[in-house]
Amino acid sequence: MEQFHQKVQVIVIAYSAIQKDNCVLLLQTNQKRGQFWQNITGTVDPGEDFFQAAKREFQEETALTEEYIKQTTELTFCQHFHDRWNRDVKEKAFLFLLNISTEKAPIVFDHNEHQDFKWIKVNSIKENDYGHISNYQAFEEALSYV
Repeated sequence: MEQFHQKVQVIVIAYSAIQKDNCVLLLQTNQKRGQFWQNITGTVDPGEDFFQAAKREFQEETALTEEYIKQTTELTFCQHFHDRWNRDVKEKAFLFLLNISTEKAPIVFDHNEHQDFKWIKVNSIKENDYGHISNYQAFEEALSYV
């Protein structure tokens, strides 16, 4: 059986009856990691499945708890690639819809990994807003579920 390093990608979209536009959360990696913008990403820990890892990474990288999550969806977006350490990687993507306005979402990110975050209106986001095309591709698929 072929072994892959397992990763997740989480697209976080906030929506609220008060706001007219849905917004997607992007995190900026810190200087030692390249300073690019991305969705939440992370490794599946031993004993976790992909969905459990997605929930854990969501909490670790935003400090938001599950109470903010209105809906989760596993996307069909899945990729296999070799990472910078030449590992075979399998990555699955998930959409987490939040039922809260961006002004009320208390994002607290880990400075060991990220240096900033921003909310972008989903109808104005472009491919070059992301550091990696796969993040944009997963975002595009996520839109079909919103």
